[in-house]
Amino acid sequence: MPRGQGAALERSAAFVVLDAALSPDESRIASVGQDARLWMRDVRTGRLIFSVSTGASTMAALAFHPGGDMVACVSDDGVIAFFDAWNGEKLGIFSGHEAILRDVCFHPDGRWLLSLDNTGTVKRWHLGTREPPVVYRDTEALLAAAYSPNNATIYVGAFHQGPVLLDAATFMRLDASAQSPAFRSVSEIVISPDGESIAVSGPAAQRNEWSVWICDRNGAIRQPDIGAGGHPAFSSDSRLVAVGQDEHTLAICDVQAGERVRSFTIADAMIGALCWSADNTELIVGCSDGSVRVLDAQSGACTRRFDAHSSAIRQVLLTPQQDVLLTTCPEAPSIKAWSWPSGALRFDITEAADPQ
Repeated sequence: MPRGQGAALERSAAFVVLDAALSPDESRIASVGQDARLWMRDVRTGRLIFSVSTGASTMAALAFHPGGDMVACVSDDGVIAFFDAWNGEKLGIFSGHEAILRDVCFHPDGRWLLSLDNTGTVKRWHLGTREPPVVYRDTEALLAAAYSPNNATIYVGAFHQGPVLLDAATFMRLDASAQSPAFRSVSEIVISPDGESIAVSGPAAQRNEWSVWICDRNGAIRQPDIGAGGHPAFSSDSRLVAVGQDEHTLAICDVQAGERVRSFTIADAMIGALCWSADNTELIVGCSDGSVRVLDAQSGACTRRFDAHSSAIRQVLLTPQQDVLLTTCPEAPSIKAWSWPSGALRFDITEAADPQ
């Protein structure tokens, strides 16, 4: 899914669609997966713009160039492939990783590209030159990366530790003493819209439970253990964070104080994903029964519900224009686009779609 301020770090080989991203102008959605193809569709009509073979067994992740004219895709064979984002023409490749690639990320100015693999290697490529990439090596597998809103810091999710913070200018690891404590793996890093806070979630190192921590932009702990159910989502003003407390309960917490402001229970389904409406008056919840529920952020009352998928929803994303809701489901692999706020289905991406 498109990352924006939030980077979803956990990948799963059970997905047919392994990653998807919105174009910077929000007009197109690109997806890759186990079918070794790059798919490009109109995000509002579902019209297939192109589908091309990537030439790899599995494409695990992709990213749009900030200009919107190019897509980078990473594969299990360690190759980064570049495609024209309008017609699917293959523009070239970068090679040099010796392991399965996990993620790829462009710098916001478009000059640099980050790639990382499951042996702990991050490479920064300069797109305009033939210079060899700058390399950072860690001792653990790395899952995904995202730039901070001010572009000064690179946040990297890793196994057996908290988030790895790299200085974007020097590519050196920042002081480890300022970073959050170890997780068995960091499954998600969500950056607040103002860039001052990050929510880190994953299984805790010292116990077999999921944990969510709030850190400042330098990785120092601000509020430990604010949730145990995961799925952190910041309000647009960055003052509140919604987080699962357990499988059936979500809480809204004050980011600075770490205090629970209110909590709601969904008794008949488990919470799978969260996002806020742009005005922060509603919470959109994807549930284990495949339903999407819209909750009033003050009272917790369910104001709307529609059955989106046949099984558990993994992600929900409302586009900034507030007219399209995107949902993903792993067990019946698909990405669906819904008119918002009506909930009318616009299109469904499945592996059964026919290439051009």
